[in-house]
Amino acid sequence: MFLSERDLFSIDMFLADARTGEVIRKIVSTAADPHFDSLQFIGSAGAWHPDGVQFVFAAIQAGEPVLTVVESNDGDTVREVGLPELGEIFNPTWSPDGRRIAFSALTGGVSDLYVYDLTANRLERLTDDPYSDLEPAWSPDGQAIAFVTDRFTTNLDRLELGDLRLA
Repeated sequence: MFLSERDLFSIDMFLADARTGEVIRKIVSTAADPHFDSLQFIGSAGAWHPDGVQFVFAAIQAGEPVLTVVESNDGDTVREVGLPELGEIFNPTWSPDGRRIAFSALTGGVSDLYVYDLTANRLERLTDDPYSDLEPAWSPDGQAIAFVTDRFTTNLDRLELGDLRLA
């Protein structure tokens, strides 16, 4: 999957063959599909399901953030999870078993980590602090999540932002 403004009027999502570069199909067009207000593409990316058939990405729909799952075979939307309690969603990533999606989200102006359980239809907040928590990645066994944060280097008392590190 890649994002492009090749059609000039919007940022669209395309499926391409990684070996040849041949574009297979347009998956999402924000100009032609009023369903999405925008794709969260500047500081975000989507992720493939472990089976390699479904793809999840973050978007804005009717002014609210959604996780959207599409089929790569036909581009059809399989599932949308609206999360109106969040501000923006970034970098969704599937758990190795394909049952959960971890992501960063802005809430009240700060980024925290969340996991959405697709089976239980439940959102869980993993972090709740003023530090940046970004770009989650599941461990191969699905028991842990690595992420980028400034919690080890930022001094909030002096308002000094620190470097990002892995946690």
